[in-house]
Amino acid sequence: MGGLISELPRLILVKHRAGQMTEISDWLVKAAGGARVVDVGDEETIRSMIELARGGGMYVKPVSAMAYAVASTLGRDYVAVITGTGGIKEYRVGRELGGLTKLQEAILGGVLEGSRPLTAYEVWERLGGTATIQGGIYKALNSLVRRGGLVTVDYEVYGNRKVRVFRALSNYK
Repeated sequence: MGGLISELPRLILVKHRAGQMTEISDWLVKAAGGARVVDVGDEETIRSMIELARGGGMYVKPVSAMAYAVASTLGRDYVAVITGTGGIKEYRVGRELGGLTKLQEAILGGVLEGSRPLTAYEVWERLGGTATIQGGIYKALNSLVRRGGLVTVDYEVYGNRKVRVFRALSNYK
């Protein structure tokens, strides 16, 4: 161990109650110091996600919330590896539209509806720069185009450049 620790720490593997063990987890349990496996269900996972978001502003993925759920019951001498998304990237709203994200809803109903065709940059500007252009706006627009019947994409010439423009279809409601 490079002289840093005298013994290998005991590993606790966290898995979803419905999940299966893998070859690696089986090996860790049998060969590498007897790792312990703890099952975590949906309720504990969701409760941990909410606790981490409210308490520390950490928006984590379910697998990280599962690790936190177990670590929070073990006491002080444990480390849980928790990774986050950096912010809430997507959550679903609007059942009538088949579960659009908040960003998609804002683009469709707040920006494109009744507007001339807009570039992704113009959509981003009208939303006040609340999402990134590449990771947020383009992703949301392309998803709306793929859904069919919501948004269409076309090309227009601006100066000597050909650019993509997006338009809400009138039948999206």
